[in-house]
Amino acid sequence: MKLLAFTDIHASVVAIKRVEEKIRKHRPDLVLCCGDLTVFEQNIGGVMARLGAFPVKTLVLHGNHEEDVTVAAHARKYKNIVFMHKRLYQEGGVLFVGYGGQGFVRKDREFERFVAKEEELICAAKRVVLMTHQPPFGTKLDLLRDAYVGNASFSSWIRKNKNVVLAVSGHIHETFGKKDMLGKTVLVNPGPEGLLLT
Repeated sequence: MKLLAFTDIHASVVAIKRVEEKIRKHRPDLVLCCGDLTVFEQNIGGVMARLGAFPVKTLVLHGNHEEDVTVAAHARKYKNIVFMHKRLYQEGGVLFVGYGGQGFVRKDREFERFVAKEEELICAAKRVVLMTHQPPFGTKLDLLRDAYVGNASFSSWIRKNKNVVLAVSGHIHETFGKKDMLGKTVLVNPGPEGLLLT
């Protein structure tokens, strides 16, 4: 499966155009957006309209710059957009697990309750992709200066679930484009201009 992932565009027209160009060039099966579409929801309608015009199914999370209810309401206007917060989506034999929002939360009980509730479906999947806004804790993706600022609940869950093949996140601008591994799971912060993942 060919994925095009991006994050933290913060309403940048330049970034959106580059994502659109990569969609035309690479023809991905799915597009993944890990949040921070805007700067505190300014022009969110315009940004969502651009995503709604993508010619491919687009899985979208809210970031710490948006409220989940706002992004969910806009997502419902477009047939190609799936709002992924606390949601599962299956395509091509891959189960996508989405959890948006958060900025600098170390332990997230709400995430833990969500994945526990969906445990049967998640465990039954052969391949799982985790989409979050905040990165997992203790990796190249969440190292900010001399401290790790990611989410330990995400890291623990990835380690526990051996079928998680990929975890895509954003939030930390200093780690745009970085990749790492957590066990056998590939971790990536694709940045705002889009990164092709196969």
